[in-house]
Amino acid sequence: MKYWFGTMMALLIMLTGCSEPLAEEESPDQNEQVTEENEEPEVPGSEVMLTHPLTGVETEIINKNRVIGAVINNSPAARPQSGLLEADLIYEVLAEYEVTRFVALYQSQLPERIGPIRSARPYFVDLSDGYEAMLVIHGWSPDAQTMLTNGTTDYLNGLYYDGTLFERSSERVAPHNSYLSLNQLMEGMELEQIELEAEVEPNVFLDNHVEVSGESATEISVNYLELYEVHYRFDETKRTYYRYNEEQTVDYETGAAIELDNIFIVEAAHQILDEAGRRSVDLESGGKALLIHSGKIQEVEWVNNAGRILPIKDGEIVPFKQGQTWVNIIPDSPGLKGSVTY
Repeated sequence: MKYWFGTMMALLIMLTGCSEPLAEEESPDQNEQVTEENEEPEVPGSEVMLTHPLTGVETEIINKNRVIGAVINNSPAARPQSGLLEADLIYEVLAEYEVTRFVALYQSQLPERIGPIRSARPYFVDLSDGYEAMLVIHGWSPDAQTMLTNGTTDYLNGLYYDGTLFERSSERVAPHNSYLSLNQLMEGMELEQIELEAEVEPNVFLDNHVEVSGESATEISVNYLELYEVHYRFDETKRTYYRYNEEQTVDYETGAAIELDNIFIVEAAHQILDEAGRRSVDLESGGKALLIHSGKIQEVEWVNNAGRILPIKDGEIVPFKQGQTWVNIIPDSPGLKGSVTY
């Protein structure tokens, strides 16, 4: 696990100087008490806390990292994946048929290796654009190609760097074997003259140790059209959720289990576009949603806020718990009632 672009070094400048001695008539009386003007008492806890914008987790460095998005394969032949462990936020949404793909967003840190990388769809680009991310893909649908080549989204496409920056793993078969290392990612961004830094608007997070209300939610199942299912299990000790996709979701590189602080499930209209099973997904209209963290579930709605899919209730954005967030986008038919159990 690496913090990328290095740690920003603080420069302390000591200013010294000489002052002229006071004129005799300006010298204070020996019995007069001298006080310093404009000196305000220090208020405990008044220090500004630095946090990562996509997790709300405290940091000691000023973070100006660009958000990096990556489309990651979730076919059975692609599991376990590399790089999910370090993602700040992950969208899970259907591609063709009943197989999902992940749009993983990285800002606080980057993994040593990401993959398997797969091709883009227009709504993957929309999800990435909500955070003004640079998107890593390997291929694209015709509509996504038009969108990316004619738009303003920065991207790095394995179609143009297959076998160079994007490496094919001998341990898996195509198209489930395209990987990108951290060094290759940095090299690719330099070649494409993509900016490495950006000002990232933070999401809204709860303060630590805030008690939340809601029904108990320690075992959750999310069903995609009766053919694909995801399970989450709450760990009372760690206060996080483990994810299961037939088997537990772990990092391929380390074997470490993915631990989630927030699960956000939203229903959105899906429509089949062609014989290949390509879809459109309505990410604009908003709708019903469930926000799960700390062992509790809340019924909320979701809204597209400047491209970001966020929870909302009574007209106000609902804060996430600090930490990693996983967003399941499911079809509105059968919707939450027919797809989610807890």
